[in-house]
Amino acid sequence: MKIKPTRHFQKNNSDQDETKIYQCPYCKHIITLNKQINAAFILICPQCGHQGLVSIKHTKKAPTQIKQYISQNIIELILITIGIIYLIQPTMNIKIGFTLILIATFILFLMTGETQPTNKPFKTPPITQPYHKQRIHTSKFLKSLASQTQKIGNIPLSNKISIILIIWTLILYVITADLEIYFILIFIGTIITRELTDRYTSNMYKKRLDAYIIIFLFTYTILISQKIIEILST
Repeated sequence: MKIKPTRHFQKNNSDQDETKIYQCPYCKHIITLNKQINAAFILICPQCGHQGLVSIKHTKKAPTQIKQYISQNIIELILITIGIIYLIQPTMNIKIGFTLILIATFILFLMTGETQPTNKPFKTPPITQPYHKQRIHTSKFLKSLASQTQKIGNIPLSNKISIILIIWTLILYVITADLEIYFILIFIGTIITRELTDRYTSNMYKKRLDAYIIIFLFTYTILISQKIIEILST
C-alpha cells in the first residue's frame, strides 16, 4: 500500500546548481540528486520512507532568454525604435520611419538561415582533356573570383531573399518621391519574390511572406482611403 504524499520536500540550493539538494520535512535527512530534473516528481526519503512531491520552478530562464534575444538583435531593435519615433512624430518623415521598420523586420523574421532543399543530381563522369589542352596554372584573379562565388552560393536562401528585399526597398526609397507609389512598388516586389521562391521555401517562410503582403495591402488601402476622403472633402 502506497503512502500518499503529505508534505513537500524543502530545497536547500538555488535553481542554477546542477546538483539538487533536498531535505526531508520529517526526519531532516539530506537527499542529494546529481541528475538534472526538468519535471515534478515524487521523492521517497531513504531514512523514514516519507513520500513528498518535488516541484521544479523555471523562474530564471525567461529573463535569461529575453536578455539573450535583445543582445542578439540589438541593431534591429534600435532600427525599429528609431522608425517608431519617426512615425509618431508628425513633423518627421513617415517614409524614413517605415523604411527603417521594414528593413529591421526583414532581418528579424526573414533571415532565418533556411537553406534550399538539395536534390542529389546525376553525377556525370569527368571530362578528360588532352594534356596539351589542360590548364597548367590558374591565375589569382580566377581563384579569388571562384572563392567569392562559392561564398555567395553558401549564403542561406532565406538570407538571399531578405537581402534582395532590403536592396529593393532602399532603391525604391531613393527613386520614388510619392509615398503611395513607394508602398505599391514594395507590395509588387514582395508578391514577385513570393511567387519566384514558392518552390524553394518552407510553408512557415511562405506564411511570413504572406503576412508582409497582407500588411502592405492593408496599409495601401488606408492610404488610398485617406486620399479619397481628401478629394471628397474638397
